[in-house]
Amino acid sequence: KKEVAASQRFLELTNASQKVAKTNKDNLDGVLTIFQSAPLSYVNPETHRQHFFPLLDFAHEVQVLKKAMKDARRIGKRVRVETEIATVDRLSAFFAQGGRKILHLSCHGHPDYLVLETGFGSAHPLPVKDLKRFLSPAKKK
Repeated sequence: KKEVAASQRFLELTNASQKVAKTNKDNLDGVLTIFQSAPLSYVNPETHRQHFFPLLDFAHEVQVLKKAMKDARRIGKRVRVETEIATVDRLSAFFAQGGRKILHLSCHGHPDYLVLETGFGSAHPLPVKDLKRFLSPAKKK
């Protein structure tokens, strides 16, 4: 129930923010892309046993983001909200784009990696070194 309610509020936030942003696409101050990773399980490579991830509190995040969008509108800022499943390919595409963009990433973490999704419900660890590569400006040849 809690996750369904959170999903509904998340969709409401997205729809409301997109309506505001669509009123003047040329006058956007930014695009907030919310990446959510909620893999169901992973297989431990040493034991070959399947383990399940605890659910993240997306409901709380929706509340915080909803307040942030209200605050932004109050000061005249227009931010379009987009949602994505947090996969390596989608995150890579996000960083390859130009423009004014804001990233919100919800996922499980470990000191050595972030846990993204495969797109099919399985975990896909993104090592810190790969994340640093995404965040570093492209080197000139």
